[in-house]
Amino acid sequence: MFFTLLDFLIVNPSLTFTLLDVKLYAFNVSTTTSTLTSNLQINISCKNTRYLNGFHFDNINVYACYKSEQITLPTMLPPAYLENQNYNITARKMYHDPPVITVWSPYINGTEVPVSPYLAASLVEDETAGNVSISVKVTGRLTSELGSLSRRFRLKVSCPAYIMFGNVVGSAVKRPFAEKCHVEV
Repeated sequence: MFFTLLDFLIVNPSLTFTLLDVKLYAFNVSTTTSTLTSNLQINISCKNTRYLNGFHFDNINVYACYKSEQITLPTMLPPAYLENQNYNITARKMYHDPPVITVWSPYINGTEVPVSPYLAASLVEDETAGNVSISVKVTGRLTSELGSLSRRFRLKVSCPAYIMFGNVVGSAVKRPFAEKCHVEV
């Protein structure tokens, strides 16, 4: 029982995901065929808040949803390793290096993705109003390591993104923000 509790307290992951910005290159809704064509680039970061653990990310996919319906194809992110931080003890004080962070900047898109008719109508309304609320989802596998202890987890992350049409930068609509994401492990 003691080792199970120790394993849970030490090896269990503690990560913070943040959606840094979204660039919207294309967003075309067709109500006649109930399809959506979109092309976005996102910047999303992950910070290791469990200073002793290292994390391997495998089979990580990112995609966008609108009202719980997937509107882009999943894009696979490259495998990554998020290091642990070094603890140093001097003069009876414990301090650590700056947080270890990894940042991904994938393009997520979908060409003529079928959506339900009511969803297409709702997208047109939101786009006409100038503000579309989507959710960026990250799913995959995560391995947490602490010395010789390791454990695999399923990762589910949901980040809210509010796209306002009107912030045009070149041929893209850019929306910078630092939205904290909901993380389930």
